Amino acid sequence: MNAVNKFRFPRTTRNSRIREVTKGQSKMVKIRLRREGSKDRPYYKIVVTDGRARREGAYIEQVGTHNPMRDSDGTKLDLVKVDEWIGKGAQPSDTVRSLIKKARQSEASA
Repeated sequence: MNAVNKFRFPRTTRNSRIREVTKGQSKMVKIRLRREGSKDRPYYKIVVTDGRARREGAYIEQVGTHNPMRDSDGTKLDLVKVDEWIGKGAQPSDTVRSLIKKARQSEASA
């Protein structure tokens, strides 16, 4: 047996390195926008997702929608579900945080 082969290190793949880095970290759950619609006609779903997931990737639960093309009443949000997820530790993005704030204000005035 060749001495070089005797002390050969095991091959690592990119995925195994990523797993090693994220092994000790807990999943960060986020509430953020998921882009839908066509070119120049955006439409967003407000979703609860793993923080490492892609923007259009898989999500855990949909809690609302946002249509920026409509001036009035373009946002529908289930505040009960949002509060439940925030209570579990989910972090809303800055945009979603402002949408939640506007939804609470419109709910209070109605």
